Amino acid sequence: YLYGMIDRGMKNFPSALSNHQKSLDLRIEEYGNESPDVSASYFRIAEVYRDMKAWELALENMEKAVAIDENSLEPGHRYLAEDHLLLAELQLEAGNPSKAGRHLKKAKKVIDQLDAEFKDELEVKWSELTKQIEK
Repeated sequence: YLYGMIDRGMKNFPSALSNHQKSLDLRIEEYGNESPDVSASYFRIAEVYRDMKAWELALENMEKAVAIDENSLEPGHRYLAEDHLLLAELQLEAGNPSKAGRHLKKAKKVIDQLDAEFKDELEVKWSELTKQIEK
């Protein structure tokens, strides 16, 4: 997991994907398919694909992450907001502003429930993406 993040930061995307895939495999073996830990691996893989501009692969992995988190986390958990914000960003990049808007609405519902500790940062991201849709 950590090696994947380091590799991503260094723009060594093949190695980042390999390390995140290893982490995903270990987490599935350890926790099963429906764990937030598994979702975190899909999220990290989606980020790498986003950096590579491989929108469809990024979306595929984020959809897996969201499906797990929606079934395993409390409705107001900040990870759900982060999931929907990344999905909105990916949908925008893939040329789907209406789908991006739907994810922004879902993210906003979660953001409105958060404590200030997480709320401010996520509201900034939400606002930036909302402005992109309005263009």
